[in-house]
Amino acid sequence: MAKRLTKAAITGGDSGIGRAVAIAFCQRGPDVLISYLEEHNDAHETERLVKEAGTMAVLAPADLKQPDHCRAVIAKAVSELGGIDILVNNAAHQATFNRSKIFPTRNGNWRSPAESPSCKQQSHAA
Repeated sequence: MAKRLTKAAITGGDSGIGRAVAIAFCQRGPDVLISYLEEHNDAHETERLVKEAGTMAVLAPADLKQPDHCRAVIAKAVSELGGIDILVNNAAHQATFNRSKIFPTRNGNWRSPAESPSCKQQSHAA
């Protein structure tokens, strides 16, 4: 019989995919630690939703680019949840880009990344 997974740590768990994962997990039983950068309002909303589902939510604000912060998040999960059965590494940097600057074209039309000069050079070199 498989061990029941009861403790999850989710990075980037304050919103978006991380929030959806936290909510999905808590509906199936695991308590969750929600790590996030600085979006405190979003994190508290996720915490509220998880607690409403009847499971524990622990918030852990941290800059995961810093090794000490990573260790502190895991230590908090161990102390508050009693360990980690599931780790969801969802932390990411959110940004928007002007796609014409990423893949510029002479006539302003969009082209796929595969059509970019750097991809064509790589494919010919192989």
